[in-house]
Amino acid sequence: MQDEAGSPYILKDDQWIGYDTVDSILAKMEYVKSRGLGGVMIWAIELDDTNGICGPERPLMKAIHKGLGRGTNSIKCFKEA
Repeated sequence: MQDEAGSPYILKDDQWIGYDTVDSILAKMEYVKSRGLGGVMIWAIELDDTNGICGPERPLMKAIHKGLGRGTNSIKCFKEA
């Protein structure tokens, strides 16, 4: 399911889980730019493709950088200790 802003979520009984996709991140970055906000906050970067399904790159971080017009060359994948 998606809310009115296009952010996906899962709902079962009284349990709700919200999450982001590349598309929902890009929509949020458009909102940030349209309001002239100074930046964004990332709650838990370690949850960005923790299984490496998308390869060594972090797709949500790339979407943030792309959405803010900052390019993606400076994004590096990191390994947790």
